[in-house]
Amino acid sequence: MGSRRSGREACLQCLYLIDVCNVSERESLHIIASADTQQEGGSKAATGETYEFAKTLLTGIVVNLPKLDEAIERYCHNWKLKRMAAIDRNILRMAAYEILHCLGTPEKVIINEAVEIAKKYSTDDSGKFVNGILDRIKNERTGVPGKD
Repeated sequence: MGSRRSGREACLQCLYLIDVCNVSERESLHIIASADTQQEGGSKAATGETYEFAKTLLTGIVVNLPKLDEAIERYCHNWKLKRMAAIDRNILRMAAYEILHCLGTPEKVIINEAVEIAKKYSTDDSGKFVNGILDRIKNERTGVPGKD
């Protein structure tokens, strides 16, 4: 697994802690980094490039959270963020941030990574759900009219 995938997974774990356990951004990074150094074969999020990528994503997401949530809800017909599974909600936040703010990463890569992470950490249907919403957000970035 690449360092960016590991960084995304570490960021997701931090977002989950912030969202569900109400810990701070800094505390979530410390928890994930500490847990990672203690487990053999972990994502190695506590080291170098992977940790920095996770931290950069997390900081950007936290700063832009209201706007990200607004963008996600705009395309979640008949869904409110609070009703979504916490994992799905935070995968969407992470990928929406990357799509809208990390313009150097191709949208297809971001969406594929989010779908794969959703399949790994959530339900069988989460990949399709995440893909549909992120595709609409991608269209917002590229200026392509969405199919609402």
